[in-house]
Amino acid sequence: KLLGFTTTRARQVLLRTEPKKIANLAKIIEEVPQKYPTNLALLSGEIRPGKLAWSLAFREHPSILTKAIKIRVARFEFISLFFELEKSPHLSFYGVPASGPGEIFNALGATLTIANSLEASELKTLSWERYLCPFESAEFEVVKQIPLLRLRVD
Repeated sequence: KLLGFTTTRARQVLLRTEPKKIANLAKIIEEVPQKYPTNLALLSGEIRPGKLAWSLAFREHPSILTKAIKIRVARFEFISLFFELEKSPHLSFYGVPASGPGEIFNALGATLTIANSLEASELKTLSWERYLCPFESAEFEVVKQIPLLRLRVD
């Protein structure tokens, strides 16, 4: 408050889960474009903003990228980037913000199935609280909630 910041109602949640096979209706496409997908938004990921995570994965530090997959659920596309940060697997998950919880859940099911095939013991990601329902349905557990601060500039 001293610097003019106020706490917002929006929160981010740090999530983790054990990768596992989950039945899903998603189609997995191995080819991921090297260019940043402007039609998608970063739904979860500890490296923010999404353009920075994408740049680190494909241009700056490709060695941290373990796997990249494109997922199609109905008419929606999602992209999952698996990173190896601090000897722990992390997920950056891109998707269409207008997609519903069912589509996000199916894409997460495909993501966890791929993570299981990579033999990851745990997967972490940071998501917005509004997307929490599909993540919890895919058995992600909340590690901690992080309040967001806002500074009004006139």
